[in-house]
Amino acid sequence: QRLAGRHPRAMAVLRRRLDPSHGGGLLATGIVLLLVYLVGVFVDGALDLALVPDTAALDARVSNLAHAYWTPLGLQIAGWVTQAGHVPVATLVAIGGVLGFGLFGHRAAAIGLAVAVLGNAATVTLLKLAFGRARPEISYFLESSNSFPSGHAAISVALYGSIALLLWRERLIGPTLAIWAGMGSAVTLGLSRVYLVEHFLSDVLNGWVIGAIWMVIGLAAAEATRRRPGLPRAPHPALAGTALSACLLGALWIAVHHLPIPVERTGIGPVVIADVQAEVAGGQLPLDVVTLSGEALPAVSVVSTGGAAGTIAARL
Repeated sequence: QRLAGRHPRAMAVLRRRLDPSHGGGLLATGIVLLLVYLVGVFVDGALDLALVPDTAALDARVSNLAHAYWTPLGLQIAGWVTQAGHVPVATLVAIGGVLGFGLFGHRAAAIGLAVAVLGNAATVTLLKLAFGRARPEISYFLESSNSFPSGHAAISVALYGSIALLLWRERLIGPTLAIWAGMGSAVTLGLSRVYLVEHFLSDVLNGWVIGAIWMVIGLAAAEATRRRPGLPRAPHPALAGTALSACLLGALWIAVHHLPIPVERTGIGPVVIADVQAEVAGGQLPLDVVTLSGEALPAVSVVSTGGAAGTIAARL
């Protein structure tokens, strides 16, 4: 009360910024602050990639770890999951979402989704050209575009996250389902890219941030449209259902019949060291051990040659 008495104008502005009764109040303030934060997070991640060598080293270690856990079943599941971010599939899902929202009478949600998807696509394309980062050499599928940021990770938030958010905003689903659906699609699609080593970890993290930025911008566009005066358009549920079903079926058909082809690589046999003692004495055998974050651990102090696991355990 004392501050309000001393600074009436400043307190009046603050009161308007935190007023939840109109779109330019609390909601607009939250959107602006969230956008500033997300842009700052992305700038920090991009600077880490450009200026901190440990970032690339961590990316390489995570990629090697993911590669070590490849299994036929795991690769098959991840290959199916990653198809949700395939550009033709995501395009049809986006078109179906925009048409579905618009024809069902939710014009604001349709505009918000269109803004989020189109802005995200343009931003990811420009950033890939600007950074020009090469893909990991041990990727499972052969892809020609640059690696930073991950387009699949950005799509998982800008498209699928926006759909979940706008469905909740239109009161078509509850908040719990929206959170689980939005976060679940982002996490599974992004981690599938890391597991397949199609992207480095930093590519996926920054892709999530780019997608989140455009999801928030899409929400802002939807709220601005919602509060714009105008005659509500009559819904066309039959036409909306037909358009949505056609787009989703088309996306499913592409996802099933246009699976990417794995990279053909010649098999690499086990490394055979003829004289272990000579390798250790000559410094040729690497003995340093580091964690995924680059912290040094005690070096290898025991080397056992020959024998099965039981024999080695008995020796120890």
